[in-house]
Amino acid sequence: TTKGEKPRQIYIPSCTFPCGDNMAEIIPFEGIHYNQERIADLSKVIAPPYDVISPEMQNILYERHPQNVIRLILGKDRPGDGAHENKYIRAGKAFRRWLTEGILVADSEPSLYIYEEEYSLKAFPTYGKKQTSGRAQFSDSSASDDEHSGRRSGPSSVKSAPKSSLIQRGIIAAVKIEEYEKGIILPHEDTMPGPKQDRLALMRSCKANLSPIFGMYTDPSGGADSIVSEIISSNRPAMELTDDNGISHRVWSFCDKDLVRSLERYFLDKQIYIADGHHRYETAMVYRDEIRSAKVASEGMAPNYVTGNNIPADYVMMWLVNMDTQDLTVFPTHRMLENFKALDKSRFLQAAERFFTIEEMGDLMPESLPGEEHSFLVLIDKAGYFSLIMKDDPATRTQVEKLLGKEASSPRGNLDVTLLHEILINHIMMRELGETDLNLSYTRDPGEAQARVMNGRCQMAFFLSPTRLDDIRSVVKAGQRMPQKSTYFYPKPLSGLIFRDLSL
Repeated sequence: TTKGEKPRQIYIPSCTFPCGDNMAEIIPFEGIHYNQERIADLSKVIAPPYDVISPEMQNILYERHPQNVIRLILGKDRPGDGAHENKYIRAGKAFRRWLTEGILVADSEPSLYIYEEEYSLKAFPTYGKKQTSGRAQFSDSSASDDEHSGRRSGPSSVKSAPKSSLIQRGIIAAVKIEEYEKGIILPHEDTMPGPKQDRLALMRSCKANLSPIFGMYTDPSGGADSIVSEIISSNRPAMELTDDNGISHRVWSFCDKDLVRSLERYFLDKQIYIADGHHRYETAMVYRDEIRSAKVASEGMAPNYVTGNNIPADYVMMWLVNMDTQDLTVFPTHRMLENFKALDKSRFLQAAERFFTIEEMGDLMPESLPGEEHSFLVLIDKAGYFSLIMKDDPATRTQVEKLLGKEASSPRGNLDVTLLHEILINHIMMRELGETDLNLSYTRDPGEAQARVMNGRCQMAFFLSPTRLDDIRSVVKAGQRMPQKSTYFYPKPLSGLIFRDLSL
């Protein structure tokens, strides 16, 4: 300021403090949600994230309620669909119609939202009633506190009594979209172009964030926990329901300016790790750029916009959970292979024996995974289960380092899922055995993998241990990404609780 002038403050939505280029920016927003005067039972209209919904579940959700969020996030194709009528256009029309009709309502003031999931690992969904014993060895309530957080105990670890109830609690906010290179918001997995094209078509039509991205941050001191605890202890949830898996979901909203500003300040020095929703985040980046380009063309707005000229598309709705204080559960995603030219169990095991100690385990799913670092369980056609534990000797390490190349000394190169793909699938199966046309599919449920091999739909299945949170953090900090489908965070945030409008 010049002498005698009143100090001026640069405007940032909902903030009264400066934000630098390397700071996470969160702001409140006017959340849209179902009108509980019209829809009293919210369990009828919510759904899991779109990418974990099977065709069968899609049909169930369609039949459950005419305004179930499935019609927005995962619509059905119809005969005759084309450029002027398709599932994306129908979703956009339904979203705006539900707003007009009062099925959906918007909060009158910009707010932040506390979202809490209370769950038990006993409720983890299984594949078929006969598979519960098989599934339980890998992911159920027998896990210790370390295991439910994705931290594997060693084979001789003493198991502590499991918690009867686990809680994931975090804040839903609009988070400023940042390129990964800035180091503010960081991915941990690779993405594929197909899902991003699908989500972009939906975002263009609905002009809304329909589901929160699952973000994590690290803070052992739990700096925001006291604010959150104060709010939930003195207020009833605005929304509360129990889903099909027995998970309780609760949402509180608050617009108190002092509390909002405190949380805005709190996140200024935080890095945000994307736990789930990479495709949606990268889609939001593309959509932001499209909207900005259109505004430049139509309004002459400067491409390099200044602070205070933000638009809704500059932000994306995200659920922010402290990975140091909350009960985060990470399950592995198991691999299934099919389309072999000629699956030869003996040749595979002989090749794998150069890298692994192998033990035949029989026809029944074992009580647990081997437990050692870099160990796998493999089910080969109808030949049964085999335990594979990587050898720890100089000759083996030299072979592994040669196959991994530059990744050998990196955090990504130490992941079980990397070793599985690079050694067992890419090197042994595809190069040495010549199985170059393999089809790879994924499941979080060991029972499903077992069933698909036993009924002949797949010929081989690999079972993995959970990736530890510390390993995820190390990979991200190193500027790397994990292979696709490396983690399965459970439970995921529901779709249908809070929406965010992106209309200008």
